[in-house]
Amino acid sequence: DRAADFYRRVIAEPTDPVLAASARLALGWAELRRGRPEAAREQWDRFARDAGHDPRVPAVLLLAAEQAAGAKDEAGARALLTRVIDRAGDTEPGRTARLNRAILLLRAGDPAAALRDLDDLAARGSLSPFEARMRFARGVALLRMGRANDARTHLRSALLDGEDAARLGLGVLAFDAKQWDEAAREFASVREASAAPAASAAEYGLAAVAFNQGKSDDFRKLAEPLLKDPPDPTIAPGLLAGMVYLAGEEKKWP
Repeated sequence: DRAADFYRRVIAEPTDPVLAASARLALGWAELRRGRPEAAREQWDRFARDAGHDPRVPAVLLLAAEQAAGAKDEAGARALLTRVIDRAGDTEPGRTARLNRAILLLRAGDPAAALRDLDDLAARGSLSPFEARMRFARGVALLRMGRANDARTHLRSALLDGEDAARLGLGVLAFDAKQWDEAAREFASVREASAAPAASAAEYGLAAVAFNQGKSDDFRKLAEPLLKDPPDPTIAPGLLAGMVYLAGEEKKWP
C-alpha cells in the first residue's frame, strides 16, 4: 500500500513526464501485487497512452490484455492486442499479440477471423517458442470451419511439437467420424494431462462417447459431476439432453 501511495504522489506532483510515466508503470505492478488486476490494467493502459514512443509500451499493453482476458473482458483484451499489433508490427510483441488475438477470436466464435491472423503469422515465418500453439490454434480454426483433413494435419503437427491439448481436437475429429474408441483414447489422454478448461471439455467428450456407445451407466457417472458445478453453456445443454433421454428410456420421470 505504501508503494502504491508513493507512486500516486509522484504522478500527482509536477514532475518530469518520463518519471511520471515510469511511476505509473510501477503503480500498475503495485496494484497487481495488491490483488487488484483491474486497477493494474487501468494504470498500464494509461501508461501506454501517455508514454509516446517508449519501447516498453507493447510489452505493457500485452500485460494489460492479459488482465482483461483474465477478467472475462475478451473484447477489451482484443482491443488492447490490436493496439500492440498496430504499434509493434512484425516484432516479437506484435507476433505474440496476433497469436493471442487469434485465440480470443476462436473463443468468440469467429474462426475465419482467427485464421486470417494465423495465416498472417505463418507467412511471416517462425513464431518460436509459440510454434506449437500456433499450429494448434490453426487446427482448431480449421476444425470449426469444417475442414477436417487440414485440421487433422495441423493438430498432429502441434501434438508432435508438444502441444498435448491438440489431442482434444483429434478426439473431436474421431468423434465426428464415429470412431468411438479412438475418440475415447484422445479425450482420456487430455483429461489426464491437461488443466481446466481442456480437462473439463475432455470429460464432456468422454461422456458423449459413452452416450453414443449406449453405455448409459458410464455416461451417467461422467455427466452428473459436470452438471453439479456452475453450468458451462458450451457443454451443459448436451449433457442435460443426454440425461433427459436416459430418464425417459428408464421411465424415471413422470
